[in-house]
Amino acid sequence: VEGAVPDPAPEALAESVLGHANAAEVRLEVLPSPRVRLGEAVTFRVHSARPGHLLIVDVAADETVTQLFPNEYSEKFGAGARIAAGHPVDLPSPYYGFKIRATEPVGPGVVFAVVTEDPVSLDDLAGPDRGFKPVADAPRWLLEIAKRMRGTVEEADGRTRATLWSYARLDYEIVR
Repeated sequence: VEGAVPDPAPEALAESVLGHANAAEVRLEVLPSPRVRLGEAVTFRVHSARPGHLLIVDVAADETVTQLFPNEYSEKFGAGARIAAGHPVDLPSPYYGFKIRATEPVGPGVVFAVVTEDPVSLDDLAGPDRGFKPVADAPRWLLEIAKRMRGTVEEADGRTRATLWSYARLDYEIVR
């Protein structure tokens, strides 16, 4: 259609909807390094100065969007989606019994970590995509996450305020 605006790439859409202030001082690491060789095992580590609910989203070089945490393994081991202040969350946890290896596609990717200090339920959004499978309709999924996080919370005194949440972004690259 002439004059139609193309859909934004998943990375740009994720950045625009997940990008936010970082009052909780959320920090992301990929170990051993953000430059990873194909087949190498990696660990994603998330730090937060405040407690909350954690969501980790990956946008691979081919623009595939995958929810990394929470996942079927964290839920199986009772980790849920919580992150405690000052206690990093590692993905995968040593208790999960598996490793995350850098796989195709090679090239640059980005991981986003979102910590919501208020209870924002995102559980129904992942559905069958909790097993490290690409999200079926990534634009709809990302927009629904943003809608819920940009909602309001009612205080005990009846006043409402914006939901408290923070985010961090980490660029990485998978090389041959």
